[in-house]
Amino acid sequence: MGQLNSFAQFTGYKVYDKIAYGRTNAIYFNVRFLNFGAQAQVFAFVKSGSGGDLGKINAYLKENCKQYKTGGAQSDGRAVSFVINSMTRVKPENAARIIDDFSRFLTDKGYRSTCAFCDQNNNVGHTAQNGLVLETCETCHEKFSGIVNDIQQERDTTGSYAKGAAGAVLGGILGIIPWVLFYFAGLISALSGLVMAFFCYKGYVLFKGKRGKGMLVIIIAVLVVFTYVSVLANQCITEYQYYAALGYDVDIGALFSTILAAPFMPAEFETGLLWGQIGSGLFFAGLGSFFFLRKVRKESTGQDVAVKRIGRDLYS
Repeated sequence: MGQLNSFAQFTGYKVYDKIAYGRTNAIYFNVRFLNFGAQAQVFAFVKSGSGGDLGKINAYLKENCKQYKTGGAQSDGRAVSFVINSMTRVKPENAARIIDDFSRFLTDKGYRSTCAFCDQNNNVGHTAQNGLVLETCETCHEKFSGIVNDIQQERDTTGSYAKGAAGAVLGGILGIIPWVLFYFAGLISALSGLVMAFFCYKGYVLFKGKRGKGMLVIIIAVLVVFTYVSVLANQCITEYQYYAALGYDVDIGALFSTILAAPFMPAEFETGLLWGQIGSGLFFAGLGSFFFLRKVRKESTGQDVAVKRIGRDLYS
């Protein structure tokens, strides 16, 4: 938070939940620091006035921010966003300078900041929603809150944990395939864990699982089980290839069933080695899926749609 607070001091912005927000030269910004301060993500909430487009914005960033490799800007129709990169840490004063220059460019191109949902520019306050702080007038805030309440009520009254679990299991089964392919391609297991978690989540949602607190528990449980299965599937394929190369006719189904049970049969197998492989798989699966599971947690608790009024009448 020290980096964020220093940035807020340079710009005069306020800070709320790891987001610095405020106006520079009449353009409204959100800024947050990511990856241990090596990146600063910038959101400029603007509407086009007399011209300018994303191509011109990208050309400006490429020409004026070469040393930060900002990459391409993106727009969701409400905000233009880009990332300031650094090999170490983004200096707050440098981020402030970039935003000051960028705000002047936007103003010159006819962009302006208003309520996030309408053209109201007076008597606006701030609404926190899904990791951003939006400028909103009172009318739009109330309408937006009503829509969000309807979404949350629908989540609370529809869906089924049982159906969601079935979908997550199907996603886990499909997730075994890329896990095995990544393993034999020599790719790190963290990527396998991310893909597995994504498949479990998509399966849960497609089967209309309930968006409640149990959602995260089910997805994590399925992720753990199918990480176990995937690690042993790798072992099964390795052994099958070994015995097939020696000329043995191997029933791969029976072999896989035996290997699945092998970690619990210390009298017959080297279980310590198998549990070491499973533990390594679970570690990298957790590492790869950590940030994705944080997203799932927000969704399961309604934080992804929750809104909160944190200020008003700041620019009246």
